Amino acid sequence: MTTHAGGAISTVLYANTPSFAFDMDYYTKTHMPLCMKIWGPHGLLSWQVMQCDMLADESRSRPPFAVQAILQWSKLEDMEVLKAEKSKVIFDDVKEYCNEDPVFMIGNQAGAGAG
Repeated sequence: MTTHAGGAISTVLYANTPSFAFDMDYYTKTHMPLCMKIWGPHGLLSWQVMQCDMLADESRSRPPFAVQAILQWSKLEDMEVLKAEKSKVIFDDVKEYCNEDPVFMIGNQAGAGAG
């Protein structure tokens, strides 16, 4: 059964470089709750984090990304808070858990499904 839940999604990707260093414990227990605290009142509904340990295609030696975060928002316009001064503390916090700058992607949810 396919559903169209609507809303918007931001995806945060951390490249799997040879020098990549990432503190998953800090990220999931400190950074992501900080995101929810600051952005929750502005439309952030939920977040998920995936550690990318393997590839479905074994022809590569490593996944291109090591970590992926998926943030569900009520609507695309809510992500305007990302540009606000109050978001600076979140972006400044990246250096506390990672030595690489993340890649951000945003967009409207086009569809979703469940069993």
